[in-house]
Amino acid sequence: MKDVQGKVAFITGGASGMGLGMARAFSAAGMKVMIGDIEEEPMNRAVAEINDAGGDAAGVKVDVTQLESVSEAGIATTEKFGKVHVICNNAGIGVGGKCETASMPNWKWVTDVNMWGVLPWRRRPCG
Repeated sequence: MKDVQGKVAFITGGASGMGLGMARAFSAAGMKVMIGDIEEEPMNRAVAEINDAGGDAAGVKVDVTQLESVSEAGIATTEKFGKVHVICNNAGIGVGGKCETASMPNWKWVTDVNMWGVLPWRRRPCG
């Protein structure tokens, strides 16, 4: 896609780190941006930052480990902006410590976010 002006991007984990960097870059290129994140306060700050800079951004709380949450975020995105042109399955987490001492709940959490949370067949098509 060469001309992204007016196109729509949806980014999970978009309130910080690489996701926020993508949101800023997409907005600077003229895209509308839906920032999806599980943490509402940072998400709201990121949306405000982009809008204050002249962009067009909105936010939606999304838990990528829950298929219903992802589906609802997709619906909210298409209702707000229409067809989605770029999806960034960016949400990811890490747990510190040695792998042999990590708890099963931590292993499950990491797997649910970092593996199951990005598989495209789990997503509701956007637009």
